[in-house]
Amino acid sequence: MHNGLKVVLVGALAVLAGAAALPTLAGSLTPALETALASAGPDDHVPVIVLMEAFPDQAELLGEVRRLDAATRRARVVERMRGLADVSQRPVHAAIALAGGEVEDVQVLWGINGVALRATPEVIESLANVAGVRRILHDHAIARPDVDPGPSHVDGGGPSGGDTSGPNPEAVVNDDVVAMGAQRVWDELGYTGAGVLVAVVDTGIDRTHPDLADHIWTNLGEVPGNGVDDDANGYVDDTWGWDFCLDSNDPSEGQHGTQVAGQVAGDGTDGRVTGMAPDAELMALGIDCDTPSKAFEASDYALAQGAHVITQSYSWWWTDQPDYEAFRRQSDTVLAAGILHVNSGGNGAQNPDRPI
Repeated sequence: MHNGLKVVLVGALAVLAGAAALPTLAGSLTPALETALASAGPDDHVPVIVLMEAFPDQAELLGEVRRLDAATRRARVVERMRGLADVSQRPVHAAIALAGGEVEDVQVLWGINGVALRATPEVIESLANVAGVRRILHDHAIARPDVDPGPSHVDGGGPSGGDTSGPNPEAVVNDDVVAMGAQRVWDELGYTGAGVLVAVVDTGIDRTHPDLADHIWTNLGEVPGNGVDDDANGYVDDTWGWDFCLDSNDPSEGQHGTQVAGQVAGDGTDGRVTGMAPDAELMALGIDCDTPSKAFEASDYALAQGAHVITQSYSWWWTDQPDYEAFRRQSDTVLAAGILHVNSGGNGAQNPDRPI
């Protein structure tokens, strides 16, 4: 394979020669990835994210799109980031093509200008030498401590008491919703979430829950159940979201995502208003495997499909630290597109003294 790797690098660099304006710095492997590669067998496929050097200057990009209307702004940023990924990643994809079966599960992450893939250690080390690559990260999740998220806030079993006014006058408004001032926003400003699409990047949503059933987003570009990717976005029959870990169009796994969805839009049909925006729509995006690439892929999906808000209840509970630049890139792209990104500050009140 050594001679093959030389061919990979030559081919990749030849492609880059036609893009002289792109950065040509050699990349590096993160310490966590170096450890993983050292313990992997020569034929093992290790999951990684290849992060490219090229990325827009945030102030410059915001200056270009800030005054555009919302739809045009989003479209402009999505087009800009996809175009950047297409051009800057060409050397990497050329190397991947030459590596053949030693690379699998390739996914472009245009929001951070990265490529997720699984490859043998030797190929991964060679990719770090492809010009334009900034860094290669280990795309993994280490076993987390078992943490009970507590009772679901959408099951009607929350705190007793509460006001009875609001979007659903027949239902009691949860005390924590009142305490957060949501009711004043509904009553005094008239904002209840109507017309707002919230992407819930979590474990999935129980779409049959009575407090949520009327708020599930529908992808009008898909014909349900026909086995065809009607809107050509790479996901077949994604009629209400996607499970990125299971590669499934049924993102209904997991209690936690349902709880989060209830905190967003639980409308009180079952007796208690738990949602801060009880008239909002919910896009279900499952990432229960907790690998970083799935969170980035879900974010790209939400942007492309028109979400106005992304709530990502995602914490870094394992020992090695995340690649902060990659997550910052995700946030910068979302911000540039005019989308509000909301992230958890640490679930289960665990390790409050550790950065997430």
